[in-house]
Amino acid sequence: MTEAVRFFSCLQTGLAGQLEQQAGEDGVPLQGQATIAPQIGVGGLSQTFSQSMDLRGPGDVMRLDPGAVAMMEPASNERDVAPNFFPYVELIDATLPWMFTPAGPNADGQLMPWLVLVVVPKAADVTLTKLARVPGMKLSIGAGAGGMLPNLQQSHAWAHVEDRCVSADAAAAFAANPEDFVARLMCPIRMEPNAAYIAALVPAFEAGRQAGLGREVTETGPAFAWGDETEALDLPVYHHWDFATGEQDFEALVRRLKGIPVAPSTGVHDLDISNPRGGMDIGMIMGRQHAKKRILVSYKGALTAPAARARKWDASHQKPFQQAMRASLTPEVTKPKGRAGYRATRHDPVITAPVYGSFQKDRALFEGSKARWMNEANLDPQNRANAGLGARSVRRNQEQLMGKAWARAKGVPDVQAELRNGRVALSVGTKVHARLSALPAPQYIQMTTAVQPSIVAGQAEQMSITGQLEAVDSLPDGVLSPAFRRSAALTQIRVKSIDQSPAAPKTLQLSVTQRSLSGQAALLTDQLPAIDVGARQLGTYSINGVTLNPAQSLSTLANRVGLRVGSLTATTAGPTLRPLHGTAVLQERDITGIIGRMARVERAHVKIAKSTAATPVAATKQAIVGATRPAKVLPDVVFERVEGVDRPPAKRVEIPRTPILSVSFPEPAYGFLNTGGSEFLLPGFGAVADHSVSLLQTNTQFVETYLLGLNHELSREFAWRQFPAALNSTWFQRFWDYTDDPVRTDIIEIARWQNTRRIGGASGKEDAVVLVKSPLFRRYPDTLVYAVPAKWVKASDLGEDATGQLRRTAATKGKGKVRVANFDRAEDILYPHFSGKIGTAAAFFGFDTDPLSLTGTETPDLGKGPPGYFIVFEQAPSNQKFGLDQARGFGKTAAPRLADNLSWGHFAESADALRSDPFATTLPVWAETAIEGARWGRNSAETAQLALQSPVRIMFHASGLMDIEEGWA
Repeated sequence: MTEAVRFFSCLQTGLAGQLEQQAGEDGVPLQGQATIAPQIGVGGLSQTFSQSMDLRGPGDVMRLDPGAVAMMEPASNERDVAPNFFPYVELIDATLPWMFTPAGPNADGQLMPWLVLVVVPKAADVTLTKLARVPGMKLSIGAGAGGMLPNLQQSHAWAHVEDRCVSADAAAAFAANPEDFVARLMCPIRMEPNAAYIAALVPAFEAGRQAGLGREVTETGPAFAWGDETEALDLPVYHHWDFATGEQDFEALVRRLKGIPVAPSTGVHDLDISNPRGGMDIGMIMGRQHAKKRILVSYKGALTAPAARARKWDASHQKPFQQAMRASLTPEVTKPKGRAGYRATRHDPVITAPVYGSFQKDRALFEGSKARWMNEANLDPQNRANAGLGARSVRRNQEQLMGKAWARAKGVPDVQAELRNGRVALSVGTKVHARLSALPAPQYIQMTTAVQPSIVAGQAEQMSITGQLEAVDSLPDGVLSPAFRRSAALTQIRVKSIDQSPAAPKTLQLSVTQRSLSGQAALLTDQLPAIDVGARQLGTYSINGVTLNPAQSLSTLANRVGLRVGSLTATTAGPTLRPLHGTAVLQERDITGIIGRMARVERAHVKIAKSTAATPVAATKQAIVGATRPAKVLPDVVFERVEGVDRPPAKRVEIPRTPILSVSFPEPAYGFLNTGGSEFLLPGFGAVADHSVSLLQTNTQFVETYLLGLNHELSREFAWRQFPAALNSTWFQRFWDYTDDPVRTDIIEIARWQNTRRIGGASGKEDAVVLVKSPLFRRYPDTLVYAVPAKWVKASDLGEDATGQLRRTAATKGKGKVRVANFDRAEDILYPHFSGKIGTAAAFFGFDTDPLSLTGTETPDLGKGPPGYFIVFEQAPSNQKFGLDQARGFGKTAAPRLADNLSWGHFAESADALRSDPFATTLPVWAETAIEGARWGRNSAETAQLALQSPVRIMFHASGLMDIEEGWA
């Protein structure tokens, strides 16, 4: 029972709350029209006047606003609905069901609503159509309407109001917060399993039926819209939806569960290896005299009984068998000495059975007997069978897997375009880089200033090239800046006009090749463009009024501003150049001004540094050349722009022509076994009892070898399909469905497996798994499953309480002690870390602990030994349910002690009687008996209190789910 809500039988406000006429028996109004006579006072007069007024009634309503309905239970189009629960609707306005009822409640709080909820099965003579004259829908029943619809005489019991805040003063709370109140209309029908139904809100009075159908309202009394003897009937529909039922509700299903330990043989099958195939000669293995001897080993599935034990492999057979198996996997190919000695299987190259793991690891490890796990996986029949099962799963689902792989590679054309562009850029960039690298160091350094801040110079302090250059005292801050380069650039200068002359003139080239920065000995070489001055002869020249000698004057001028001049050479080239006025006047650029500006810029940026070391020009250039090498830089840029593509190994080309895609399958691999047959996942599953709860454990050895075969075969498939991926990848790493931990895996990448590791790992820890073979999780997939710690208490301290039924399922009694669930230790509750299904008949839940930790220890002395855990199955929170439990017997004449035990068996003498009259009555033979303080049918509030279904929780102690004596003796 819930204490979070409170129910009221009805709610009327406004003028409807002022009605003096009370309803009669069963809340039925005695008249069809409600009338009030309020006392009207007039200001200044002592007397009052009485005026009789008629209120609106059911005959004045044609339809409802669509927003009046807040919720339906079950939801529209829901399937597999529990047939024993009452369908209902909730109305936003909590006063609506009684707003047009022409009376107030009687002394017991009973009041018939003016509209009711009906639920009828879909049938040929039950139709839902549009009305012809007025907007709306019409429900038509061809025959037997009285037996298909609820008894209107008792309709008061199926309409109530719920106060969800349990207010102390309900009237004041409703006036302040009407949204905390909701009206609910139920239909007290016991539906048939696996049937389709229509639910509809319809008028309860004949006047409302006539008005809703668009007919003239001729009924003025409180006549019902139908009766027990009604046959054909048309009803206007205010609101409707449909749904379908299932078979059982949650409580009925969990009541059928029983804790039954599985047999020790569950999870294990015999594997006959007496006559292996694939070219292995059994006579050579066993000897001819023992060739017919039957050899059995054990095959263990992914899940096994904790008590399961594998057969011991006969040592006299094991060694020769494995030798023959190795020989068949690594055949020797030799030349025959003669035609007579030729054997195709020996002398021709042959296709052998797969060596599982050879794609992910070097096959030579197996051939040289250096990989322990690879030998165990390929030479042990059980492991090899598991790996073969994984390979078969790939072959069976190859199209599906390839479809997913290509879907995840749908961006391949774009990736290929990026790679192609990257390869072009790499080719061009390599050539450009080589040409630029041939430049002198100073010029190369000055050209690459843009990238120097991001290049590490190589010192221990990880300084950039820019930082290194700025740290040297002989180099000014701005010498490499674009502004300086623009200011210092010397362009080719020509005379303003020239005359042609047959004489061959001389052209003077002035090359400023080096400049020395003030105050230090360091030099930065800077190649500047040449200056060509045309003249008829070598001699004295004037440049903007400054006279200089071709051999000395420019050097003298340069020294004034701290420049050293390289060479001045005279050459003969080009046509005759003749000055206009006897001396060449350079009009385009003033060399003296240029040199002066260079000096000013340099002197303004001279830094006095602590170190007087020279700038490492050559080393700096080499650092930049190495850092800007296209083969080093471009691959990083390309692979940053594409996703899901693996970089090739270092020995291969940096930017491949074809992308190497990184593809993974995060889906749990156990699902392949689920579709291929439950006997592979849990051998002996067919022998597990229906409606049972059992304790199993995982088999890590199976999980690893199955995933090994799965990944190996998928690599083969990718190779065959030419899928662009690295074939040594591990595509599947998850076997179980770790729903709450999407990054958890069952194996690491196979390529990282240590050669000396064993299959199954060294820890040997197996997880406990709870198996439930029941339709419970198919019908209620959101059922909560967890393990709550138990505690020891004295049996005498276990008192009887209102949840005695739960108490009996939550305690394990014996030898003077009792184990009960300890919900106070919430931090110790265990939740499944993986779950899954076996076909449609069973579900399993894995816990991150071993089976013995769940079972605890049976100890005669109170309080000694770990008490273990209870496995809990709890109904998930959902909309409130009203109804009755499914019948566990019929013809009961006494009321149950607990409301939770009320069932349909308390309302019918037999199953046939229930089918003939599927509605709950308000007058069972035990109606006057109080059940937990409430009486059934007395009013709708008390009826709702008893019909409200409490969430169900059932528990089994883990010790009852496993055969401890056999498994753990």
